[in-house]
Amino acid sequence: MLKDEFPHASYLELGWGGLEWYTTERNDRGGVLVLKELFYPTSSGLYVMPFSREPVDFYAKSVELSKLKVTEVSYQAILKRIGETIKLDASGKIILEKKGTSSSGNGYRIYRANGRYYLFNNCNTWINGLLKEIGY
Repeated sequence: MLKDEFPHASYLELGWGGLEWYTTERNDRGGVLVLKELFYPTSSGLYVMPFSREPVDFYAKSVELSKLKVTEVSYQAILKRIGETIKLDASGKIILEKKGTSSSGNGYRIYRANGRYYLFNNCNTWINGLLKEIGY
């Protein structure tokens, strides 16, 4: 599904979070939005940014990376779970909410996602569920 959206990308950075947080300009993200996103279950979005360089080179020293080795079966399970995260419209198409440019200069997109985001169902919960599903 996302492969069709980014046919030339070697890698995709993904993030699942509050849709309003992702679609609000950085300078406009105030305390009220933070409290709303934490304590009131809100709509969720999937952040997707394509890049072509090896992740170690792309992120350089900006983040600490961990490499996970997965089987083909686990990889397909990850792709399936990500596909299930993306909300589709009545015709089965991905719902694009926003396009932008990251601080690295790469374009990104925010898609509407399934699930409600709040303090006890957040990005860490999302990735934890995905990793548990594949045996980590």
